[in-house]
Amino acid sequence: MDQYSAPHQQQGWTTRFYIPASLQPLIARLVAWGVLLASGLYWWKLPAERNGWDQPPRYVVDLDHADWTEFAQLPDVGEGLARRVIESRDREGPFDELTGLERVSGIGPRRQAGMRPFLFPR
Repeated sequence: MDQYSAPHQQQGWTTRFYIPASLQPLIARLVAWGVLLASGLYWWKLPAERNGWDQPPRYVVDLDHADWTEFAQLPDVGEGLARRVIESRDREGPFDELTGLERVSGIGPRRQAGMRPFLFPR
């Protein structure tokens, strides 16, 4: 009989495992810390991985509803060009697709390609 088996708990072919009373609070604390650590890792680290949020949301501009301040934040677009986009939209109507941006003076294929990832609808 070993030191962890209670002598009065020998029952046939089964033996109950006995944990001394002096170790029970320590084991309870270790289990509690393990549960807290596991749940903390789950709620702190994993939600981004579960939802596929590997990158922060991107800045997207709606061609037909944005004002000039939103357009001015796009790469290679300043205040003047942003105001020309709005004037063109107000004067000639909404942009049917991205190629409609070429009607604005100062937007060519290269600048339009740089703006494309930030424009909605694509």
